[in-house]
Amino acid sequence: MNIEIVQKYNKEYILECYDELLKHRTKFRKYQKIVGIFFIFLGIILYFQTDLLFDCLFSFFLGLFMIGDFYYTKHKWIKSRLNSKQNNFETKLFFNDEEMRSVTKFGTSSLKWEFFSDAIKTEKGLTLVLENETSIYIQKSLLEEKYMDEIIKNIKNQP
Repeated sequence: MNIEIVQKYNKEYILECYDELLKHRTKFRKYQKIVGIFFIFLGIILYFQTDLLFDCLFSFFLGLFMIGDFYYTKHKWIKSRLNSKQNNFETKLFFNDEEMRSVTKFGTSSLKWEFFSDAIKTEKGLTLVLENETSIYIQKSLLEEKYMDEIIKNIKNQP
């Protein structure tokens, strides 16, 4: 297997990456808005059904906090990547049977397949997970299905 792709880091990529990581890599954050709405409604119900003013206010404001935190964190994550020096630059990714290499204007890096712990195929791309839980997202439009399967096989077949 010898594959070369060019990944452009731009706003479209960053937004797609965030959505895919949210769906497939987070445990709680993808449900945070729903849980926040639940606590808001619980606070409203407690207000009209009981005399527990502290409990209803606590529940209501906890829900508001959870929803606000979700959007603040999303905005902060996206903004930090849009303000990055890597934004609007291309990264060349090379895949072979032993490693994945990346070449940017900032430098070159090489990762052996042993350093990857998982590979997750999504509707829109492929997420490669390193041992330290860092994720690398590759858009489906850049990588054919058969190559995705080969990369997944290389990662899964490591000791």
